[in-house]
Amino acid sequence: MAGPAANFISAIIFSLIFDIKTDSYLIFHDVFKQIIFYTIFINIAFGLFNLIPFPPLDGSRIIGAFLSDEAYFKYQQFERKGVFILIGIILIGNMMGLNIIGGLIIPPINFFLKLLIGVQI
Repeated sequence: MAGPAANFISAIIFSLIFDIKTDSYLIFHDVFKQIIFYTIFINIAFGLFNLIPFPPLDGSRIIGAFLSDEAYFKYQQFERKGVFILIGIILIGNMMGLNIIGGLIIPPINFFLKLLIGVQI
């Protein structure tokens, strides 16, 4: 849980910086705001992606905490193949014109962006 937590904490810290009013004469004000916005966006996206309950992502370990030892052992055996299956899902989705992973995480990203800085993508 440390990875997603670090991503969400970083997003919160940068959202506080995003709201700071700076001097209107600052030349790079818009560029600075865009960099901070994308930093927030990327941290939220990585945090949510890692929470997907699919081995080897961190979400699978969170679900593992609620499984019995026998069920967790069987679930973790899937981890070796999980990377290849995840890459396969992404590649097949792209070839078919589907954004499967994006469809899962874009709505929560919009929710958190709206919550933190009042902006949606």
